[in-house]
Formats: sequence, structure tokens, C-alpha cells
Amino acid sequence: MALQRELSIALYVIVAISSFDASFGLRYTVGDAVWSIPISANFYSNWSSSIVFYLGDSLVFDFESELSNVIQVPKQDYENCITHNPSKILTVGPAIIVLNEEGVFYYICNISNYCDLGQKLTIVVHKHSIDYPPTPSPSPSPLPLPPPHVLPSLAPEPSLGNGQGTNMSGSPMVLDTTIAPSPVMNDNSNGVSGENRMRSLGVIIISSGLTFRLAL
Repeated sequence: MALQRELSIALYVIVAISSFDASFGLRYTVGDAVWSIPISANFYSNWSSSIVFYLGDSLVFDFESELSNVIQVPKQDYENCITHNPSKILTVGPAIIVLNEEGVFYYICNISNYCDLGQKLTIVVHKHSIDYPPTPSPSPSPLPLPPPHVLPSLAPEPSLGNGQGTNMSGSPMVLDTTIAPSPVMNDNSNGVSGENRMRSLGVIIISSGLTFRLAL
């Protein structure tokens, strides 16, 4: 009865972990291969730097219990390949670690000199960020058209036709250029002499000048 209960609990834990991974995160097999001594010292560093880990993701360390282990250590222990202050020890593989904290985490294998040969891993866990699409900027309103340019109307020039003009008061000026006809004289009529004809012509000229001044 006790064995059956333990199996039920173990099955429940496995199902819960699987559901958590499927709903909230991705599962990564460390190094995409067996957790072991790598072919180069930077193998696991290069692998982790190519992936962005988020809260809810999980790591799978695939190893055989007799050959490797996984120990979570602080940075100083990681750099020196020591386990003075371990925070987590996993000795049964494959081991699954759920990333439920944000930050930088360090893992090593402390069997023999495996850590010095490159069997160690560091990862950075990020919060999930929601990327909203950028808000489109409003289109600029069209610039108002300038008002039409109206040329000022020019006043018509005063007409000087028909021999008319204007004086200073604005009333039309009439220029009388009519010359009164000279009377027809007969040299022999009434004995008018050439001197009398000159006098008559002078009177006509004076009369014409007086008429011109009156018109002005």
C-alpha cells in the first residue's frame, strides 16, 4: 500500500512538472547532448550564450549517476571549481531544474577534475517581457493653403478725349478755340483803308483771347 502511494505521488509530480513546462516555459537539454566532459573548455558557455532563458523554462542534465553529477554553486566556487557553498546537489540523472528565479546561476560537476576540463555551466534567467506593437504616429495634418493673392485694382487714367480736361476743382475744362470769322470786306466798299482792316483784325484777336480766358 505504501509503495503504491509513493508511486502515485511520483507520477503526480512528473505530470505537474510536465504541465508546468508545457504551459509556461521551454525545456532545454544542456549542451543538446549528454552532460559530460566537453570537447572544448568553452563548449557549455557557447551553448548557453546562444539561448535566452526565461522564468518557467527548465534545464535537463542528461547523465548517468555513476559518471557525473550537478551541483549549483555561487560564482566564486564556479570560477575555482570548488563546492564550498553548494545550494543544490543532484546526483541522479537525468536531472531536471526548473528556472523559477531571475538572475545568474552556476552549475558544475565536482567528480575528479571534470569541472577544470570544462564540465560547468552558467546561465542568465530573464523575466518574460510583453512586447507591445509600436503605436503608429498620427499622420500630419495638411498645411492650409495660402490665401489667393489679389492684385490691387488700378484707377483708370483720366480721359483727355474730345478736347476736355479737368481743372483743379475737378470740373471739366472747356477750351474754346473757335475764332470768329472776319467780316468780308470789299476794298472798294465805303472806302475802308488798309489801316482800318488792321484795327478790325486786332479787335477780333482781342475778342478771341477774352473768350479763351473766360472759358478757363
